[in-house]
Amino acid sequence: MTTRNSSIHSSTGVLLHNAFWCQVTAFLIVVTVFTFAPSLFAATKEERNAEGKQFADTINSGISDDAKNTDTSIIPQYQGEDVPAKDYYSSGIGIEDEAQVNAATDENAIYITSSRDTRPNVNIDPATDPLFERDAEIVSLSRSLTDTYSGCVQLPFGDAEISIFDDEYCRISGVYYNEYPECNQMYEASCTNGATYRDPYSKSVNVNLGSKGRNYFTAEVNFLTGEWNPISPSDGNTKVAIFDLVSNQEACVENTLTIVYNGVSPWSGAPSRVGGGPLDTTVIFRELQRPSCENGFIGRYQIEDRTKGSDPEWVLGGTFSYTFTFTAVCDTAFSESYSCNSSDGYGASQLVSRTCVYSGIKIVNGFEIYRDCWDWREIYEVEKIRFEEDSMCDQLRSEGCGFVNSN
Repeated sequence: MTTRNSSIHSSTGVLLHNAFWCQVTAFLIVVTVFTFAPSLFAATKEERNAEGKQFADTINSGISDDAKNTDTSIIPQYQGEDVPAKDYYSSGIGIEDEAQVNAATDENAIYITSSRDTRPNVNIDPATDPLFERDAEIVSLSRSLTDTYSGCVQLPFGDAEISIFDDEYCRISGVYYNEYPECNQMYEASCTNGATYRDPYSKSVNVNLGSKGRNYFTAEVNFLTGEWNPISPSDGNTKVAIFDLVSNQEACVENTLTIVYNGVSPWSGAPSRVGGGPLDTTVIFRELQRPSCENGFIGRYQIEDRTKGSDPEWVLGGTFSYTFTFTAVCDTAFSESYSCNSSDGYGASQLVSRTCVYSGIKIVNGFEIYRDCWDWREIYEVEKIRFEEDSMCDQLRSEGCGFVNSN
């Protein structure tokens, strides 16, 4: 009967930057011819099984005789006339509990249990221990593609006299090539203050103050809450303050605010607000504190009678005038994202180029936001290998052949 000792032969090539191939013919296993006498092989499957059982019985009988031991002082003790193990013969499912109870006082059991505390400690240094060094060697060999595996052998049976081995091989070529995956580092912008762009605009904001009689009227005004209070020095009977409110979100969050003080003029409407009387025109007006985002839009004002008379019928009144100009502002925050067209990870040493794809101005909530670069493109160089086979390789592999070697 003729059988085939076929093997898959591989040679690896190197193609750096798709430049060149390298193939080397591999070594094959030795061709051997065996001759067997017909009497060594049974003709049928049943006969071969019977011969195998007879052979196993012969070996087992020898082992059984060698393992017998009648000396009860030797452990392990498998055979004897009077051994402790005989006491457990009828224990049934309770044998485990009985064994645990007896183990607490049995000299041999105590020795086995306590031996773990007397075993020597062995310290293994991963840097010098042969097992670890061998592990590194195996990893290195696996990467060099030089491992050798056994080929195919089909043993004869029945009345075959001769088994002939022939050698066949196929070629597997490894090709190195480069891939150039791309990654993008991108930025987006947002206005954290919630502002939306609009052209600058202005509002007139007035403060009207009036007091009947005496010499001073000094007041503190809160443009955010609408509250006001007379402060010292102030005299007179009836007092009034009428003014425009301001939104802190509008004035101090979504916009930058410019305040222009336009001055003050007598308030002709003051007498009707404080119970009547002539409007005193011999007065001095003072802006003591201008409202702003920094002071919480608190303004302080004063009207003083120059003549310092004591006539309670005279009315002090004045209008303090402002122009508020609002300019929209975006409190800009940037967020970053990173993505690649491949799931592999790359190192800095593999980076080939990094270029800016988009820079300049982006429109965010109507605002023009500038950045030196919004989108960076990175290109990496990754070396990979693919294997190309002869058509014969599939046939040999299906017949049980294995890899022989590579160069």
